[in-house]
Amino acid sequence: MDLFNTISCAVAAAYEAVANRNRQAAVNNRLKAVVRSELATINRAYIALGKHFYNDLRSQAAGDEAVLCNAIDQAKERILKAREKLAAESQAWEQDEENDDVLTENLKESPVYHPFVAQAQEAEEDSETEELKMPRPHTGGGESKETF
Repeated sequence: MDLFNTISCAVAAAYEAVANRNRQAAVNNRLKAVVRSELATINRAYIALGKHFYNDLRSQAAGDEAVLCNAIDQAKERILKAREKLAAESQAWEQDEENDDVLTENLKESPVYHPFVAQAQEAEEDSETEELKMPRPHTGGGESKETF
């Protein structure tokens, strides 16, 4: 009976130690979440304050503030140019796709069109769809059954 009592006390002590560690970890995680939340609140406040300064006090900026405001202005200009170029590129791609469709139709109607061209196009389309259907190779651990 003494052995059973000793074992049960040891198990209870181990259980209590694990429970205490879990409670401590939960408290630490909650506190870390509070800290992250408050840091995010501070960052949003800094951003709002910076936007207020930039929008309302831009004309009065001097020194380092003027340099930072100019950097923001230049970055906004680069973003605007990049967006315009992106819109132009996407429009050009759409136009190219439309032109490709028209060229394909014109090619089929031309006397130079050969059945081999159609077979090559179909084979290309089939290979693209087969690539999408193919399963990915096995990359897991363990030995391969194949020998090379």
